[in-house]
Amino acid sequence: MHWLDKEIVVVEIGGRFFALNGWDGECYSRCWECGDRVGDKFHKVIGVDTFSITQTQNGDFELSKNQMLGTIGDLKADMYKSLLPYMGMANTVSGEVLRAICFIEQSIGANKNITGAIKFLKQNIDDDSCQIYLDEIKSNDFSNLATLKQKIESIVLAQYERNDLEINFEDFEDMDE
Repeated sequence: MHWLDKEIVVVEIGGRFFALNGWDGECYSRCWECGDRVGDKFHKVIGVDTFSITQTQNGDFELSKNQMLGTIGDLKADMYKSLLPYMGMANTVSGEVLRAICFIEQSIGANKNITGAIKFLKQNIDDDSCQIYLDEIKSNDFSNLATLKQKIESIVLAQYERNDLEINFEDFEDMDE
């Protein structure tokens, strides 16, 4: 069994299914519960909790819920860890939105093509002020970038808390003009 693209293995533990992610040499520390199974492929993240999963010597898996810390900063950090991939496009639209805004932020002064990131954000953020800020950035005015990033983080955090996470099929870097 696997998650979306066959690169992430899914295991069954106690009748529930979990994606094995974040190997740190001892355990998989960034796992999530999966649902919406079609054949051997899972398409949906269940809940907002992450888990650590360790394989025992006899081949069984031990599951422990990762602690979610209480401050908004901790929750945002957990959101970033859960939604942003190590490399390549994100599994969820929310994750790709975060990846796009971070790419724009890191591209200031680096002369990188950010047109795909802007296009992806304009397609996936339904907020009038964000749309205005994106138009400013498209015109090389980055004066409201920090405000835009905060607004996008708030939008994605609300989606994350509600478990309103859609599967992503687009890489913003493929949208560059």
